[in-house]
Amino acid sequence: MRPDTVAPVVVEAPRDFALIDTAGEKVSLANYRGKWLLVFFGFTNCPDVCPTAMLNVSATLRELGDKANDVQPIFITVDPERDTPVILKDYLANFGDHIAGLSGSAEDIAAVAKAYGVFYRKRPMEGDDYTMDHSTALYLVAPDGRYVRAYVPDMDPAQFADALRRLMGASS
Repeated sequence: MRPDTVAPVVVEAPRDFALIDTAGEKVSLANYRGKWLLVFFGFTNCPDVCPTAMLNVSATLRELGDKANDVQPIFITVDPERDTPVILKDYLANFGDHIAGLSGSAEDIAAVAKAYGVFYRKRPMEGDDYTMDHSTALYLVAPDGRYVRAYVPDMDPAQFADALRRLMGASS
């Protein structure tokens, strides 16, 4: 499928979560009701995919113009051992002030990752260090909380914005 085309939208039941935002407050899917969500699972020590995805999300929001007000990007850590709310907040500030960062216990992260079909695992490195292997999709969730579809995180921002506009317009 060409990136400038949109497959028929098949929405699924909500994939709820109960996590902690960068202010230390508990949040769930209901906190974001009314917004289109772009949910990404990553970690702040990621050397390439995660920062590239967040840069692309930021660029896509710029491409959306006023429609960006209807979109809430969410970065959910797959490394709650290191990614505290404060660390997430500092990391996400590198990409603007529009991306919500969520963390939680290892069990909470595992539950939401399972709900979205996200793969992740800790991979040991030299010494006591480690990295995280993880899925890299951006998950689009409709304003009513239902899952819509996944996108590749390195999609061209202009094409991604066009695809989002079409989906947002189709739901009006």
